[in-house]
Amino acid sequence: MSSRPDTSAGKATAVDGIATGMSWLAANKVATMLLSFGSMMILARLLSPADFGVMAAAMLVVALASAIFEGAFGINLLRRAQLDDRSVATTFWLSVVVGLTTFLVIAAFSPAVEAFFSFDNLAWVLLVAGSSIIFKSFGAVSQSLLQRRGQFRLLSITNILSYAAGNTICSIALAVQGYGVWSLVIGGTLTVVLESLANLYCAKVPVFIAPSRAAASEVFRLSGWFALSQVLNWAATAGANAVTGRTLGAEALGIYSRGWKLIDIIVGATAQPMQRVLLPSFARKQGDLHDVNRAFLKALEVAVIGFAAISAFAMIHAEAIVLVALGSQWTATVPVVQLLFAALLPRCCYKISEAVAYACGSSLGATVRQAVYAVMIVGGAIIASPMGPTAVAAAVFVALWCFYIVSLGYVLSITRGSASLLIAIHFRALVLVLPAALVDLALLLLSPFSFWPGHLAGGLVGLAVLGLTIIIAPRSLLGDALSGIRASAELKSRQFRNVAAKRQI
Repeated sequence: MSSRPDTSAGKATAVDGIATGMSWLAANKVATMLLSFGSMMILARLLSPADFGVMAAAMLVVALASAIFEGAFGINLLRRAQLDDRSVATTFWLSVVVGLTTFLVIAAFSPAVEAFFSFDNLAWVLLVAGSSIIFKSFGAVSQSLLQRRGQFRLLSITNILSYAAGNTICSIALAVQGYGVWSLVIGGTLTVVLESLANLYCAKVPVFIAPSRAAASEVFRLSGWFALSQVLNWAATAGANAVTGRTLGAEALGIYSRGWKLIDIIVGATAQPMQRVLLPSFARKQGDLHDVNRAFLKALEVAVIGFAAISAFAMIHAEAIVLVALGSQWTATVPVVQLLFAALLPRCCYKISEAVAYACGSSLGATVRQAVYAVMIVGGAIIASPMGPTAVAAAVFVALWCFYIVSLGYVLSITRGSASLLIAIHFRALVLVLPAALVDLALLLLSPFSFWPGHLAGGLVGLAVLGLTIIIAPRSLLGDALSGIRASAELKSRQFRNVAAKRQI
């Protein structure tokens, strides 16, 4: 029974991993993005920046546990070509043991964390939020199994319903009742509990099979370095928050963390689903590096243009975005948001390059890159923090671009790709997006309209210019991937017109 091979990887190919998986995960992330944005709009008007600052400090520690589970246990299940029930059971119970141990460590050190930040009640906040780690420990394994089997529809439904119940309905209801930071803590914890339990039930993890020492050794052999790389990635993200909170206080941390959250909504809706779908796809191709490189370039080609456009328009309309999402009391976040949006392209596109690195490269290489990234983020934040949260955002901007370049270089080294092709992809994106961005900015600055009509007019005209540019641009400027998408859209448009004409006759 325990040696029965897992045929889920083969089943996933039947749904054509990238296309079907991306469509479901994109729908999932769009829905959660709308829920997140909507709840943020309401909660930012009910809670203070200090409330968000305390929660951000607590989540620094909780996020560490997520990084460990994803790196040591989740990626282990995704990367393996063959998987049997005993290996799954061993991975599951190792994850549970690590989760319980991590929670106990957090409980023991929560007073020290409160003393480090000097935030009132942080120890209790951390204790309650940290309880979600126990559920994340088995949730990570269950989620990876469902992902491996290509059950993205199921993952999407559980994620949306859990987020709506916890982070949206529960948090808003408690905030209205005046529970302050606890509305964020309880809502976030409820989301994790519901999603983890649902995924555990649906994944049918073989929990009653006895773990084996050999399988445990295999887990640590395959995933030890990747777990460390995930921890270092956490250190990079958490480092800027920790330095900001420690140096500037809860309110400044709230301002910086809300700016990061606005960017994170887009990353969560786009880049993270891409990485989750591309990683197992690249892993299946790892025997043919030329095929991996071709798939990587195709994905990057579309992503760079899309994120370059989002980045440009968001930078121009950052003030309007902050006023809509957070309210007038958060205007200090505007320059933070502009700088972080300027780094949206590298922050999203490195998810694609790192998916190749995780699937085909060495674990030690991933760890070294993440260590360099963490040093750049934390070092930059330490230097910049005396100048305020905007300066910290500027340091993060520099670090993200540097890390993206390093990640692309590593992919070139393992796939023997061409640097000129990567340069061409980014140059084409600049040429396509720049005219639309300049028109948008010019209308915003020179328009006789008031604030909101000016932003609306500039944005709409800018989008129209971008769309027209893509329609009339030659194939050499668009690249193969985007040209294929344009040709497919034109074909469907002609088919629709033909059907409409026949109906009229």
